[in-house]
Amino acid sequence: MSWYPPQNQPPQQGGYPPQNGYPQPQFTPAPIIKVKEAPLVVSKKAWGIKEAALSIAAEILLLLLILPVVEGAINAGNLPLAIYATLIGQFGGMYAVWMGFMIYSSYFKGQKSWPRDFGFKFKWYDIFIGLGLGLITLTTQNIIIAGMSILNSATATDLVSTTPTVLAATQPAVPYWYSILFGIILPVLCAPFFEELYFRGFIMGSMIRFFKRFTDTPKLQWMNKFKYLFAATFSSVVFGMIHIQDYHTQGDWMTPILTGSTGFVLAWAAILFKRLGPGMMGHATHNAFITINTMM
Repeated sequence: MSWYPPQNQPPQQGGYPPQNGYPQPQFTPAPIIKVKEAPLVVSKKAWGIKEAALSIAAEILLLLLILPVVEGAINAGNLPLAIYATLIGQFGGMYAVWMGFMIYSSYFKGQKSWPRDFGFKFKWYDIFIGLGLGLITLTTQNIIIAGMSILNSATATDLVSTTPTVLAATQPAVPYWYSILFGIILPVLCAPFFEELYFRGFIMGSMIRFFKRFTDTPKLQWMNKFKYLFAATFSSVVFGMIHIQDYHTQGDWMTPILTGSTGFVLAWAAILFKRLGPGMMGHATHNAFITINTMM
């Protein structure tokens, strides 16, 4: 059987004429469907941005409540009150708020998995990557300090001395357990875990998901194009501003700049490696070097 019309015989409507008594296949033209441009709808994948904004507002409120108490206790020489207020603000306030918003977002809006939702993953060689990141962050801060000293006609020591720590402000009556708590446990063990999860995993991750919404919107595609830069910059600014509490000096303008530069490096590490392991190890390395330098 031939599937082609015979010579000099045009095809009939709806198909070709029968050949050798067998019907030929019928062809029906497909209908034309007009597709309308879909409106911009917030994807379910762009979750966490509201919770991140609320957590930042709650953190600012906590700082406004805790900082005056800690600063007043230090100025009055009341070391126990400064310690208790810092611990309450750090663990009872800041870390509890962060974990609460993260658990809620992951369980009710995410995939109920911190590795998938926040990039909470480790590889064995993240230790060595973290060592390199720690050196990079320290070098970045030293470059900024040197540049600021040139612009302000001051020495690097003068600039750094404007950010006193609780340890320096309460000398000489500092017990050994206080140095262990605020020199090792909090900055080297607790801070890298909680802060990388919150700033790089939660805040930066929610912003990246938010900007991905605009992939199919021509006028807003530039936001999706620069989503990593926007998310890394914003999370680093918040990271720097929140760390004013570590120095208990509300008017210290160097603190957010130095800490924000560290956050920016760690943010790009999380983006490039697609996990928080290298950033956590780099954060711990950075804080460990600062602790050793402070105690020497």
